[in-house]
Amino acid sequence: MIGVNLVVCVPIGHPELRSATEAAVLSLNDSDLGDQEHLWAAVDNGSSDDTADWLDAILETQASRNWVYRARANLGIARARNIATHFLMAQGCDLILEVHNDMLFPRQWLGPLLETLEERPRCGLVAPGLVVGRPVLHAPMLSFAADADWQERRRLLEIFANSVRRPGLLRPGLQHPALKRTAMLRAIGIYDESFGLRNFEDTDEIYRMLETGWDYLVNLGSAVWHAYSFSVNKLGPQDPYAPQEAAFREKWDGKHEVYGTRLADEFARLYA
Repeated sequence: MIGVNLVVCVPIGHPELRSATEAAVLSLNDSDLGDQEHLWAAVDNGSSDDTADWLDAILETQASRNWVYRARANLGIARARNIATHFLMAQGCDLILEVHNDMLFPRQWLGPLLETLEERPRCGLVAPGLVVGRPVLHAPMLSFAADADWQERRRLLEIFANSVRRPGLLRPGLQHPALKRTAMLRAIGIYDESFGLRNFEDTDEIYRMLETGWDYLVNLGSAVWHAYSFSVNKLGPQDPYAPQEAAFREKWDGKHEVYGTRLADEFARLYA
């Protein structure tokens, strides 16, 4: 069973963020995820409006099994993700699918990731290629106007993803969306929450994977659109970056270059 891990924080007065979240949920449920047994766990990360109730209502109509956690304050990405992951693992999920609320999913995108895990038993995490940002080249599909048709945006995304495999247009994503083995998470532990609201928890997890013999892979046979700015902005003011980076480098002193090089090699392989 696949557990879908979604973190949402939509402050009041941001209809674009709510529209993006709805497009993410609806397009994911209308993708090949629906061919798999799955369970949703969503964390409302301290929204200042009725987002939690709204999200619960959408998931109630879209999924047979779902759970929404209402956080009273912004817990940060790592803590919020861990809450959902604990719940999904307790429900017996074999795989955890982490997604953001500013993504758009084609109809067929999950299958290649499942094939990768089947073919590579030591692959602990597999991610798709990403169409990112709002470049003018494909601006029509990247409009997040409140009244935009997500199905039309997805149609354009599918055309784009099926025709383009070039750096800068379809790039590897470090994580998110990410399909993870529960067995890997039980072996290495979940996110380290010591890095602040965001930054470095995902890289730290990948380094721990590599250190314990698990592989991290990207499959460009799958593509998802990720706006990024909505993922970041939903958390409010940025934490100071320098102290987080210093803490990360101190934790991985002597090994940062080793694992960083392995990640760079994986990205180079994609575009060889």
